[in-house]
Amino acid sequence: MVTSVDVAAPTERRSRRAGEVAAVRRGFPAPRFARPTIAVPTVLVWLGSLGAWCAATAAVLCGVSRWWLVVTIVVQGFVTVSMFIVAHESIHHTVSRLNWINQVFGRLSMPFVSLFGTFPMLAYTHLAHHRNTNEDIHDDPDAWSITGPRWQLPLRWLTIDAWYCRFYVARLRRRPRKEALGFAVYLTLALAFVTAILILGYGRELVLIYFIPQRIGVGVLAWWFDWLPHHGLVPVRSDRFRVARVRVGWERVLCPLLMYQNYHLVHHIHTAIPFYLYVKAWRTAESDYLDRNVPISTAWGQEMTSSEYRSWREDSRRVVEAGRGDRIWEIGG
Repeated sequence: MVTSVDVAAPTERRSRRAGEVAAVRRGFPAPRFARPTIAVPTVLVWLGSLGAWCAATAAVLCGVSRWWLVVTIVVQGFVTVSMFIVAHESIHHTVSRLNWINQVFGRLSMPFVSLFGTFPMLAYTHLAHHRNTNEDIHDDPDAWSITGPRWQLPLRWLTIDAWYCRFYVARLRRRPRKEALGFAVYLTLALAFVTAILILGYGRELVLIYFIPQRIGVGVLAWWFDWLPHHGLVPVRSDRFRVARVRVGWERVLCPLLMYQNYHLVHHIHTAIPFYLYVKAWRTAESDYLDRNVPISTAWGQEMTSSEYRSWREDSRRVVEAGRGDRIWEIGG
């Protein structure tokens, strides 16, 4: 069952309830979409990720060749990325309108994302990012990925989950007692699990299945989810519409590859929209975004003004229409 809803209003209500800032300024049009009880594409991402992880793990345990190990590491690295997307959707209640379903998918996704963190920890740090986007590193935990010397950036990307953990632990006393206890229990169990695996002599498998792929996935996440959309832009207190950019062009490649984070700005404006609807939401309110001079770049990083984007879009439409006309002429001839 689906219902057509105004997604902006629930976003603002949920944001205030979760300690997140209101998502949209007054006067900005709220896109309307048919919002399902369960976001089937997100559930399919989770199921596909689990299947890929199990297949890659089985291949490693069966003793495949070194070349196949490269494949399994890449696959499991991307599983880290895709499982993070599901956890992220769960934080914003876009897996389902039912809170318990979001909680289940968020918690089930976390073991594939990071050894250091729990779902409540990720939710806390991520909502802090929304409240303080592009602010100081002590206010916006994601600033870890976009600040510092350029030579440090890859190292920062590879350790973003460790920084999240430090950010969270420094504020642990302010968190609910049950949440803090759950975090402590999880870390204890995780360390006990790793210790047991090492004692049993499966250290190589642990490294190949978990540690190396997860570092790759975490690094890619910080690069794609933090640095690409946010670097060089203003803090949220200056202008909410300029805290992240959209990366236009090559959507057929970039949208599945980046899990639609090439339109990351849409998420910061409308947090209740599922990731697979970012482009549709952009198209729906495109002129309103452009009137606010939002940051735009090409797929390869060349910055564009709103007027340049409008010209680019018009040229693209003409090319498409010309191509359709040629095909019709060939069929008719």
